Amino acid sequence: MIVERSMNDDFVSNTYVVADEPGGHAVMIDAGGPVEPLLEFLTRGPFELTHILLTHHHHDHVSEVDKVLERHPGTPV
Repeated sequence: MIVERSMNDDFVSNTYVVADEPGGHAVMIDAGGPVEPLLEFLTRGPFELTHILLTHHHHDHVSEVDKVLERHPGTPV
């Protein structure tokens, strides 16, 4: 299992990617941002993003969901 976390300078963000082996599947847990480093991580893996899991609807957990869906349209949220 591989875990990658992204940090935001303005607030404590809660954004993670959990993946299996390179070339495998990944899920994003929350999307509070910044998501760009995690999107790059998914590309480098490469990993297939299968789901975006939101733990709750606070800003620091959901503010960049649209950015993720722009790059991974149709991913279940």
